Amino acid sequence: CYPEFANKKKMMFEKDGIEIPYNEKIQEILLKIEKIHQYKSNYTTANFFLNKIEKHLKIKGIYNMKKKFSYGDIKKTHEAFFLKCPNCGNEYENVSSNWALAKIGSNNDDYYLVCSTCKGEPSNDWLEN
Repeated sequence: CYPEFANKKKMMFEKDGIEIPYNEKIQEILLKIEKIHQYKSNYTTANFFLNKIEKHLKIKGIYNMKKKFSYGDIKKTHEAFFLKCPNCGNEYENVSSNWALAKIGSNNDDYYLVCSTCKGEPSNDWLEN
């Protein structure tokens, strides 16, 4: 009764034509094991790519920290260089081609910074709320 022989839809272990049924508790355990394996696999893959990014940035002379490059570094960079559009709520990099000035509402003479995708137009979601 190994996890790799579990048929979760039928709730049975199946191997060589032999079927052994199991209960909800075993099903719960098998799902937890599956999540742990996915997490370990994703964690290993993420570390592999973070190491590759760190090496590339060091070669380019951009990253010269003593500590390992981490997901937190990527998150901080995203927070520093991306803005959320106040109109549609999407995030875009803070480069001029992604942004525009637009009047929002007919009673207002002020211009607001909005993404060049929505251009300050109300979305259907915005109209429904």
